[in-house]
Amino acid sequence: MAFELGLHPGTVWHKCDFQCHTPRDHAWSGSPDLPGGDPLAEKARQDWAESFVRAAEAAKLQAVAVSDHHDVCLSKYAIEAAQRLSSSLRVFPAVEVTCADNAQCLAIFDPSLETDRQKLILAAAGNILMAPESDAKTCTIAPARETVIGFVDNILAEQHLKDSCVILPHFSKQDAHKSLNEVGHHPRFANLLVDGVYIERPYEELDPVTLDKIQGKIDDWGRRRRAVLATGDNRAADWNRLGKHDCWIKLGEHSVEALRQALLADEARIAYSLDCRASRAPIVRGYSSVWTRGIRYYVAEGTLRLDEVGKLHNVVDRISEGKSSGRCARSFGASDLVDRR
Repeated sequence: MAFELGLHPGTVWHKCDFQCHTPRDHAWSGSPDLPGGDPLAEKARQDWAESFVRAAEAAKLQAVAVSDHHDVCLSKYAIEAAQRLSSSLRVFPAVEVTCADNAQCLAIFDPSLETDRQKLILAAAGNILMAPESDAKTCTIAPARETVIGFVDNILAEQHLKDSCVILPHFSKQDAHKSLNEVGHHPRFANLLVDGVYIERPYEELDPVTLDKIQGKIDDWGRRRRAVLATGDNRAADWNRLGKHDCWIKLGEHSVEALRQALLADEARIAYSLDCRASRAPIVRGYSSVWTRGIRYYVAEGTLRLDEVGKLHNVVDRISEGKSSGRCARSFGASDLVDRR
């Protein structure tokens, strides 16, 4: 069921994979290239997009991001395919960026963001070559001019850009490919103004030291807690990695702001197994707003669990700097709704 933006009644668990590639990506295998530019070629792209939506549904996914390297071309085909098929799958446009410090990050865009504005965000990384939309493949991938922190800072400097996307650096075990978790990267990570990271492995494989770095428990790596999104990084026509690593996120609206609020409340709203979801009862810390049946209450001190205060409809687990607590609670707060499909 669709709701007017800002009026979603609560949040439900969605199985997610926010790193999915397409045949435009140079690493794609198992199906023909998809050049565009004429009706037959466009139909082939549409057919591929419908096959992607059906494969995501078969993998029990409920939210995905299409995130090719340095390219935003085919995400709109997937969004349109989900609409044509009347699918409940939520498709986010996204892009994977290789930065100057040899680390990668995902930029996940609001579904309403036009392609030209997506390209503006990608351009903030500097020296990004984008292939014409009719080409079968992206340009050869070379590192951007900016480091991850430079890319993030450029986005944050532009209000119209920062409100339209979420940036997630790759931060995994030290042996991971193009991850920020390398010796010497700690000052950059400590000062990085992001609320989450992504990995390309099961959450359970992260070692305790890496988790402590992510969660702000090691001073040299910063005191900011960040959420973790486990992604599949599928790039093959047999869909062997689509939804491979479980990642469940409580989302309300189909918007990047809903994702941002989930990252800020990861202890309550991100889980990595079906069993884990039951333990993620929403928690209110510090000074937060609680809404129930249209009435706002404030919790000034202590910790409050949802199961201790009855059938509250929405709980704000953490309030982002500069965000409206009322809007967060009304639109993006955690609730006791569970999607049991």
